[in-house]
Amino acid sequence: MYSWGYQQLNRTLFRLPIRDTQTGIKVVRRDVLAAVLPRMVEKRFAFDLELFVVARQQGFRNSWRCP
Repeated sequence: MYSWGYQQLNRTLFRLPIRDTQTGIKVVRRDVLAAVLPRMVEKRFAFDLELFVVARQQGFRNSWRCP
């Protein structure tokens, strides 16, 4: 129930079309990381979520195409 609530909160607050932001493995293109990492603040617990949010703010919508 907590997981479902967390997912709903993320969808509501950040409008991310991602089911599980806390999955153990992520594959991210180098150009996306180069654009996103310097703008990130969180380095620990919410790193995954912030990665997705900042990438979306930078114009990256899908992992398979550029902004």
